[in-house]
Amino acid sequence: MEHILVTRSGFCKKCWQRGAPRKHDTFIVFGGSAQQFKIKTAHVHGISGFTPHLYTIQFPYLKTKDHLILATKTCLMDGCGILIGKLRDDGKFGLEFKEAEEITISPLAADALITLWRNTGYELL
Repeated sequence: MEHILVTRSGFCKKCWQRGAPRKHDTFIVFGGSAQQFKIKTAHVHGISGFTPHLYTIQFPYLKTKDHLILATKTCLMDGCGILIGKLRDDGKFGLEFKEAEEITISPLAADALITLWRNTGYELL
């Protein structure tokens, strides 16, 4: 059994209430060829409430009685779903996950989340 981690845009009510993402806000993303967490800083104001999220999906899929897939979703904005620790001299940083929301998605949506749909727009943040 493995866990698949993907960073995709998602809606966060807490970020929406505070107007995030705003210019200079800090967040993390997961991915790249090294499959690592990386710290990013927003360079422009984004669409309020739509922020990077980490989706964690167990594979093989863990399904509900309605054949939906169980997953978790965590907002990756610093101070919301995560806390980013101080950057060390070696380039590493501490990372604390504050909360994760359990969600259910269809098998088709899970497959699309993992394999088909690619985020664009983070280069603007």
